[in-house]
Amino acid sequence: MDLKKLAHDIANVYMENSKVEAVLLGGSVARNWHDEFSDIELFVFWKIDPTDHDRKYVINRVNGEVIDFYDFEDDEWRFHTNEHYGDTVWPKSYVCAPPSI
Repeated sequence: MDLKKLAHDIANVYMENSKVEAVLLGGSVARNWHDEFSDIELFVFWKIDPTDHDRKYVINRVNGEVIDFYDFEDDEWRFHTNEHYGDTVWPKSYVCAPPSI
């Protein structure tokens, strides 16, 4: 299975949602170190908090299987904001659009 292509396909489904700012591929697949035991790590940057439907929709669209599903916790997942400007802060080098193959 081509994990980079699958990651790209999944990222594209996330990007269909207007609440998504960007998707980042991480882990062994991003580094080309993956093997037959690897998973895909996608980091999804949301403009506004996702609903459970937003998060489960992608799993259903790619015929995935939910093994565990955890509630979205605002304080745990939200990026810190710059209090002076009110802008969300994350390093630009870590943010990208869906990877191209």
